[in-house]
Amino acid sequence: MKRYTLLLNGGIGKHVCATTLLRHIQEKEPDSQITVISGYPEVFLFNPRVHRNLHFMTSYVFDDYIHGTDLRIGDPYHLMEYYGNEKHISQVFPKAYRFESENENIYPELYVGDEEQRKVKEFVMQSKNPIITIQATGGNQMMQSPHKDPRQFSPRDLSLEVAQKIVDICVARGFNVIQIALPQEYHLKNVVIFEGQPFRSYIPIIPHITAHIGIDSAMMHAVAAFTKPALIFWNNTNANTLGYPHMLNIHRDKCPNPMCSRPHVGMPDQVPEGGWQCPYKLECQKWTLEEIEVSVSKFLENLPKVEKKPPVRIPLGCANKECPKDL
Repeated sequence: MKRYTLLLNGGIGKHVCATTLLRHIQEKEPDSQITVISGYPEVFLFNPRVHRNLHFMTSYVFDDYIHGTDLRIGDPYHLMEYYGNEKHISQVFPKAYRFESENENIYPELYVGDEEQRKVKEFVMQSKNPIITIQATGGNQMMQSPHKDPRQFSPRDLSLEVAQKIVDICVARGFNVIQIALPQEYHLKNVVIFEGQPFRSYIPIIPHITAHIGIDSAMMHAVAAFTKPALIFWNNTNANTLGYPHMLNIHRDKCPNPMCSRPHVGMPDQVPEGGWQCPYKLECQKWTLEEIEVSVSKFLENLPKVEKKPPVRIPLGCANKECPKDL
């Protein structure tokens, strides 16, 4: 039996994508035993492919858990196939961790526990309308800071005005909206937000939502695990390397060289001159309210008609293709 230890870094969204690596290993080596050491072990809760799920700060982690295993440390951000916009991050995750073949299935896996199911039933039953989630902000932010990082907000973020417009359109069409946001991020009006709760608290709700609207961030990858419809506004990052084909991926094509800042995002962004400076002196990919009205309205109109139903039990381990069709 092969015993692997995978050391994972990066944000929550990257951790969600890393679940494709676990699936890849076990499909190739069914008898393998996988220990995951990461900054966000909540992503791997109830995952049957994980033998041990540990945080970086676990005491005596090397002597007690890593020693004697095949330790793999890697980063798909450093691969030319990824940063050259050639392949999806999930596709190259195995190569980044020294496995020979690539990942054919780019969709992540997330699993839900029995107690989480019980709590989400109680929550969903309170909603008389279909539910949409929105994540308009995310990315490089200091958790302990009352403010965002020195750039004020990530280039991927939607402005407060644009995000509120999205919520207003959804509410006017009979949806209840849940906002995914950190305490230091702006909070929208007429939404439900789990103040102070970890990102994990949103995951059990995903099988019950009608759709998701947002940016390239953690919730997009989590929603992909359950193949829920989604409308994603892209800015700087690339839908081909981070997005999902079943989602509606929107780019603003008015710039003569759209997404030209891509090489300055993420790992290669450590440059002496600081943040990206547009050569055309434009505000990159910032949508107007009229553009938002058109995009969001069309997206909502094309969603499958959903009648509010009593919540059904989510099977333990429900993830992406394994979810019952009536969810």
